[in-house]
Amino acid sequence: RGCQVVLLERTKELGGTAAGSGEPIVAAGSRWQRDAGVEDGAERLAADLVAAGAAAGDGAPVRALTAHSAPLVEWLADRCGLQIQLLPAGDGPARVHAVAEHGGASLVSALARAVSRHSRIRLRAGTEVVELLRDGPGVTGVSVKPDRRGAPVVAGRVLLATGGFVADD
Repeated sequence: RGCQVVLLERTKELGGTAAGSGEPIVAAGSRWQRDAGVEDGAERLAADLVAAGAAAGDGAPVRALTAHSAPLVEWLADRCGLQIQLLPAGDGPARVHAVAEHGGASLVSALARAVSRHSRIRLRAGTEVVELLRDGPGVTGVSVKPDRRGAPVVAGRVLLATGGFVADD
């Protein structure tokens, strides 16, 4: 969409613990569900997650994530070449989409290939984020541990932080 993206990874290897695990993806309304005759949708998944206590406040972030869950899994298959399979469910609709072959390692490899082919994405592996920069409630960038590869502050319009920041208020 015309944005320059900087992808920061703390370690030299991409993926962290994702590379060594199965990394299934919960999604609702995917073509794998339709092919299996599973009737489900993002609204139902969001309602189930909110009912299970996965959302604070009004649940808007959960609804946004569930709305993009099926398109994400389909993008991973169609644009990144991942083999996806729908796992059977115990209770409720089957929603767990597994990355075939090597699980998280396959997922990380496919995403790394997609990043390497994209001219607007710059990867900075081995870059430690030390602080989230805020303007009120919003995150406007990050401060990184100084190194020779780039500025100590990375700022932009959108930032998705995971890993060590997932539980940080």
